[in-house]
Amino acid sequence: MSTLPDLQDAVRRIHGVASAFIRWPDPEGPAMLRVEFTDGADTQRVGEEVVRTLVDVGQVDLATLQVGRGAEEVQPARPVFTGMVLDRVDDELEVEVTLEYHAATFRGTARGDVTQVDELALVASAAVDAVMGIRPDGHHLRTVQRHHVQGASDVVTVLLDHDASWQPSLVGTALVERDAREATVRATLDALNRVWTFADPSPASNPALIG
Repeated sequence: MSTLPDLQDAVRRIHGVASAFIRWPDPEGPAMLRVEFTDGADTQRVGEEVVRTLVDVGQVDLATLQVGRGAEEVQPARPVFTGMVLDRVDDELEVEVTLEYHAATFRGTARGDVTQVDELALVASAAVDAVMGIRPDGHHLRTVQRHHVQGASDVVTVLLDHDASWQPSLVGTALVERDAREATVRATLDALNRVWTFADPSPASNPALIG
């Protein structure tokens, strides 16, 4: 039986798939595959090929498969990165990151002088700001770095600290597939996902809220 990375790679190779990500936050629970189509793709044909790949490569039982599309899909258990806007005037850059969580939109912003602050640091700070809109918890960016790996995709690493010094720092990573800024957002979510779990979106029932 193939591994989840093998399945993810097989889906990404399908013509018409722009990106594909597998999340398996709870080893005792189901895995989630998120697929984005390229512009102009025949979504029905591509979707059918994705399902065939799940069966042939992933050995997925169709009886257990839940498929969602657009607004009708089952709401994700974790925030989903849906957009980013960069607005630069001279040396001043403002970054806005948008997340979707349980049919609600959360936006975070960060701004700074690009001659003094790295662009990826502003992106990571905006991502943290968006997440804090879902559940304020005191994390902030310490550093973000892009690593060049010979013969492989670059990797972005994000390190987060907590306002409370006794709390451990968090590290998240993501491969640079198309855009280092998008990878920075995913690395930031990966860092927070190491200590936050998601269930019901209401604060009372969810003491720790990512992905």
